[in-house]
Parts: sequence; C-alpha cells; structure tokens
Amino acid sequence: MRQNAVRDWLSPDRGADEGFRQESLALSYDGARLAGLLEAGAGLAGLAGLLSWQASAGLLILGALTLLARRAPSLFEHLRTVVAVGAGLGAALAVLPFPPGPGGGFALAVAALLLAAAPAVTPLPPWQSLLMGAGVAAAGAPSGDAVPLAAAALAAALLAAGLYRQRLRHYRSLTALLHASQEFREMQSRLVRSDSAATMLQLSAALAHELSSPIGTASSSVVTLMSLASRQAQASAGEQERLAALQSDLGQSLQDSLGRLKTIVNRIQRLCRLEDATTQRANVNELLREAAALGAGQVPDTIEYRWNLGPAPELVCRPQQLIVVFWNLLLNAAQAMDGAGVISITTTPGDGRVEITVEDNGPGIAPERLARIFDPAFQVTGGRVSTGNWGLFTSRQLIQNHGGELRISSVAGRGVTATIHLPCSA
Repeated sequence: MRQNAVRDWLSPDRGADEGFRQESLALSYDGARLAGLLEAGAGLAGLAGLLSWQASAGLLILGALTLLARRAPSLFEHLRTVVAVGAGLGAALAVLPFPPGPGGGFALAVAALLLAAAPAVTPLPPWQSLLMGAGVAAAGAPSGDAVPLAAAALAAALLAAGLYRQRLRHYRSLTALLHASQEFREMQSRLVRSDSAATMLQLSAALAHELSSPIGTASSSVVTLMSLASRQAQASAGEQERLAALQSDLGQSLQDSLGRLKTIVNRIQRLCRLEDATTQRANVNELLREAAALGAGQVPDTIEYRWNLGPAPELVCRPQQLIVVFWNLLLNAAQAMDGAGVISITTTPGDGRVEITVEDNGPGIAPERLARIFDPAFQVTGGRVSTGNWGLFTSRQLIQNHGGELRISSVAGRGVTATIHLPCSA
C-alpha cells in the first residue's frame, strides 16, 4: 500500500488519458520558450561577472538549444524532457567550481531558480524533478553546496507534485463538467449534425458523378431492351436466339446498375442521422473502405491509397459515426497534399483493441499548430482543416464516445499521421 502511494506521488499521471497528454504537450510547447529565455537570461547576467565565463557561456548555449528544440517537429512530443534536461544542466553549470568562478550566492540562486522553474512552466512529474535535483546537488558537492541544493531540489519536487496534481485535477474536472453538462451534449449534437451537413455538401459533387454512371447504364439498357422486344416478334428463329442472348446480357447489366445505385443510396442513408445512429457490430476494414468510396469524388486520381489491413476485428459501434471520422481524416490528408501523394491506411489488431492509422506524405503541420490541433477555434488557411477545425474536434469526441483515442502527429516535410485506438467486441 505504501509502495503504491510513493509510486503515485512520483508519477501522478498514471492512468491519465490521451486528452491530458495532448494538453501536457501544449503546455510544454509554451513552457519550453520560457525555460529557454530564463537560461539565456541567467547566462547574460553571469557575463556581468556574477558567474564564471564558462558557466555563463554554457547557460547561453543551453537557452539557445532549448529554443531551437521547441521549433523542431521531431522533438515536439519530448519537450517536457528537453526542459528538464536543459534546466538540470543549467543549474549544474551554475554551481560547478570553474576556476576562477565567482559562484557564491548568485550561483545558488540561479540553480534554485532553474530547479523551480522547470516544473512551473511545464507539467513535470516529481520523479523527473527529483532526478534533476540529485544531479545538481552532486555537481555542487565539491563546492560544499550539496545540502542547500538538495533542499532546493526537494522543494522543486514538492512544487512539481503540487502543480502536476493541480493540472490533472483541473483537466479531469473540466472533462467531467463537459460530459455531464446537458448544454454540452446539445452543442455536441448540433456539431455532429453540422458536420454531417457539411459532409453531405462536399459529397454532392462526388455523388452526382458516381450516380450518373449506373443511371446512364440503366437508362440505356431499358431503351435497348424495349427496342429488342419490338424486333423479336418479327425475327426469325436464329435471330430470336441472338436477341434473347442480348436481352440476357442487358438484363444482367441493368441488375448490376441497380445494385450499384442501391449501394450508393445505402451509403447516403448511413450519414443522414448521425446522432440517432444505432449501435451494432461492424467490420472496421469495411468501414474504412466505405469511407474511401464515399470520398472518391473529392480525392484526385493522382492520390494513391495504400491499404495495409490486418485481420478484420469486429467492433460494437455506431458505424455511421465512424465512417464520418474516417472520411474526415482521409479528406484532410488528401487536401493537404496539393493534388498528388500517397495515403497509407493500416489496421493492426491486438490486445482487445484495434489500431487504425491514416498517414499521408504531405507537408505536415507546424508544431505551433499541432499543439492546438483539437482546439475548435484552431484555424488553418490554404491547408488542412479549413473549416475551423470543428471536424477534428467532433471526430475526437465521437472516438472518445466509442471508448477510443484519436491522436495526431506530424513531422514537417514528412506528412501527418492520425492514429485511432478502438476497443474490439468480445
């Protein structure tokens, strides 16, 4: 019991959901700038003679590296660690006995400030803060400053624990309030209907093209069948046999066209009443292919789908809603690639869940935009999510209502990957 309490204190984010992780990434992105500026500021102050030139130069370099790391897309998900490492190294540099080094009270103040600033500007779990503080205390031991630094490290860990739990409680309270609020439910229903209406408008051009082919074939077959029927009564025995074979072929063509029309109509019916969709068993691979078929008219022929579908697990879900989510992701990927590219669609079942990834090779999303990707006020012009980002906001809500998670990751110049985890049926 005591071990569990210690473990929970050191790592209070155990069991936190994907939404809190996304919120932590956004806070870390903003906090990394403050941490970098603080390190650089301490280095500039040190150059005035308050610190050794080695420590001052090191702090300036650390500040610059932290600010550069914030701009690197590949480090976006690791900014919390970047801030911790940068602050720890900066504090250690301040107290290391570089000869000649003024050190003294200013060096201890810089170390304490960096130890406290790291958990203040980014969600830093206590175990990371303690580890950082232990390294700083070891660096100050040769100068006899191990005890005050250890005290500062402990205070920083307590600060990290308090702030982390406060952020987690705030997030959970807000999430509970949103889910419990009838007003939010009504707003969500309106968003789903609005998203459905937008989807239907965007699909209208594709449907007109898709419907024209079977309708034209059916119309031509009916006219030809009527013409053959009028000729058959006066035809010879050999000619009647040939006409009968033609009628059979035309009948099959007419049946195929009607079958295509029925499939298209069924697809449209799936999207008409999303909020009233019934729960049923569905094959996730079939839903993905249906979403791709629905968006065929909106996706240029120069964009290639690459299917990597694993064994198709069954889901207990609302198929209409999942189709809209998949369709939104596929259309966003297509719109981001400026008319040409590859969209890879992969399903990977395992451990009672299925992972669905939609990955494009477009230009990607900048880190500052990725940090707010699920914010409904997020705007992108001339690129992904051009409708104010309500589509992704609603998609994440629909996936969470299914007990799943939706994550968006991106590396500039290498495209965007949308990852969905959904529970499989028993």
